[in-house]
Amino acid sequence: MTARSAPHPSGNQPITPVPGVVRFSCDDLGFEDWMRANRSGYVLNFRDGRHGTLHHSNCRTFRVSSPRKGITLFRPKDCAESDSLLRRWATANGYESPVWCELCSAEESNGIASRP
Repeated sequence: MTARSAPHPSGNQPITPVPGVVRFSCDDLGFEDWMRANRSGYVLNFRDGRHGTLHHSNCRTFRVSSPRKGITLFRPKDCAESDSLLRRWATANGYESPVWCELCSAEESNGIASRP
């Protein structure tokens, strides 16, 4: 999959696509479908204009079983099969290096969500 055409999170610059990264903006159903199909994938969510947070696609932050309307409306979600692709996407688009979600980080240290 390739990145979908969408405004830059800052609202001003065009997105620089990175092969393997798909963006969901104003597309909750598409995001939910991707999450179901990519249980071992990763999600990059921007909490503000410059700082991104990395999540495992099975993170409790995103409960696909109880979808929230508008989850991709104000904060587009960038998704990929590896966190390195999302880090490359952030760098290519001029963002600071993303940090791990506290829930995902805690699960990693407890051996609950270990990934290759």
